[in-house]
Parts: sequence; C-alpha cells; structure tokens
Amino acid sequence: MTKYDPTSNSPPEAPTDDDAGTQARQTYDQLLSEAVKALTAAARLSWTRRAPDGSVNTRPCDWAEFVTLALAGATANIGSLEAILAGRPGSWEAGGVRNLLTGTLGYDEQQLHEHRTEPVVVNINVDDIMFALEVWQAYDEAGTALQRRYDDLGVPRWIGSCDDAPQDLSPVTPEQEQQLDEIAALEDQLEQQRQQDWAAYSTALKTHIEAQVPHIEGLRVPVFVIVDSGAVPVNSASGSWGSGVGEPLAD
Repeated sequence: MTKYDPTSNSPPEAPTDDDAGTQARQTYDQLLSEAVKALTAAARLSWTRRAPDGSVNTRPCDWAEFVTLALAGATANIGSLEAILAGRPGSWEAGGVRNLLTGTLGYDEQQLHEHRTEPVVVNINVDDIMFALEVWQAYDEAGTALQRRYDDLGVPRWIGSCDDAPQDLSPVTPEQEQQLDEIAALEDQLEQQRQQDWAAYSTALKTHIEAQVPHIEGLRVPVFVIVDSGAVPVNSASGSWGSGVGEPLAD
C-alpha cells in the first residue's frame, strides 16, 4: 500500500543513483508537496450563502468534486487515462483512479476534451507522413532512373581530390557533356518538384486540421498546428508525429 509520508524526501519508487534520477526525485517531491498544499487549501475552503429568509449558511466546498475535476483536467492535458496511468497501470492506486475518472470522463472518455486546460499543440513532420504513405517512393524511383542514365553514359567518375585522380581517365566528349547537363537539369527539376509537393501537402494538412478544430465537441482551448519546416532530406526516415488530440485531427 502506498502511503504519503510528509517527512520523506523520496517518492515510493526505489531511488536511483544517476543525476537524472536525483533531479526527478526532487521534482517529484516538490510537485507532491504543492499538490498536497492545494488539496488541503481546497478542503479548508467554505462557501457562504444567504438564504431567502436572510439567514447565512456556511458549508465546506465539495472537496470530492474538486479532486475529481483536478484529476480529470490533468488527464485531459496528458491525453488519455492510459497515458496518465502508464507509470504503474496495474497498481491498486491506478485502478482506483481509473474507476473514479471513468465516471467523469465516460467509459470511452467521451468527455475528455471538455476538461482540458492546456492548449493543444499538434506537431507534424510532413516528411515522416509522406514516407509512411510511400509518396516519396516515386521520387526515389525517378532518382534511381536518372542514376542509371548516368551509368549508361559510361563516363568515368572519380570521387576524391582532383590531385589524386588517375591520369588515364578518358576525357568526356561534347555529346556526353551535353547529356550530363541534361541529366543534372532533370535532377534539379525532380528535387524542386519534391520540395513543392512537400510545401503544398504541408499547407493542405495544416488547413485541414485547423478546419476540424471547431467541430471537436467540448474542446475549449486553443489548438496550434506546427509543421516541421526543415529541409526535406533526400532519403526520408520514418517516425512518429502528433499525440493526444492531434492524431484524430489529422486522420
């Protein structure tokens, strides 16, 4: 059974010896102390109301509601019940919190969005999406085809310092030089088209996500869509993007 000890300087988890673990424990203790103070202050809060007959009625605040709404807000900010309970999902504490919040958020978390207090930030790496959708495959195949045209010319190439190049390399004929220039121009056009498609898809996706925001029931916080504007690498790499509210927005 986990029990909060206000005299302890360590969280329930076994301490680690590395600097990152020490910093994490200090942050944990500080946040726990602040949470206890906030919950205690709420428990001491009282409401004073004047009845129609003029009498004054004082009673404590609904502390259970306060705690439930605080937990629901934190859960909505993180993104889901499973995400916020990921630290130890099988514990009895996690089971109790899950049961409590299921009544507030719904079994399918239908009311999750309306409890969110932090802005939603949707980070999009368009290159990762294009890679996952195999859009870049056509460009890679076109680049490979141009490379074969280079090879078919039979022009010897030297990679390295010009001073170290072999002396017996055959000179490039005027016809080969022209063909090399044509292939290089096609490569530039291909890369330019790649960049244009990336920019067009980025704009379209951002516009689509922003248009869906008003239709998210219960969501009352701002939504910021951030598109990765870095250069598109020639060889893309898959990865993840978006989380929480952002994922269904881009579907």
